[in-house]
Amino acid sequence: MTKRKFWKTLLNAWTLIIILTLALDFFSRNLYNEASGITSTIYIAILGIYVADKEFERWTDKGRFISKYFGEIFIAIWTVLMIFFLIISLISQQEYHLTNAMVGTYISVLGIFAITQRSKNAYQQSDKIIS
Repeated sequence: MTKRKFWKTLLNAWTLIIILTLALDFFSRNLYNEASGITSTIYIAILGIYVADKEFERWTDKGRFISKYFGEIFIAIWTVLMIFFLIISLISQQEYHLTNAMVGTYISVLGIFAITQRSKNAYQQSDKIIS
């Protein structure tokens, strides 16, 4: 198993864990708030490591780097999930509500994706200049 595949597998597992933990916390009316905060921190750390490793490989393995995954899918999943939680929160008149872990995780995922997009665009521009 390659290093990137290892981090991708770990990231996918923790993505499932964080989504389940946040949903459990949300629908239990925040009985698992501490667990969702801890899980969120672990998830963001693993996502950061995976993305940093991927971007480092992009910049150092010139011409050999192939991105097989689309970060847009992660953004779509997280956005749908957050909209779902927000709608439930509004309908329930705050009986269920978004937590700091939910919002922080979503903002972190968006921020990391934005940084990778900037890196990808910069890499493509640098590749055009060299060519």
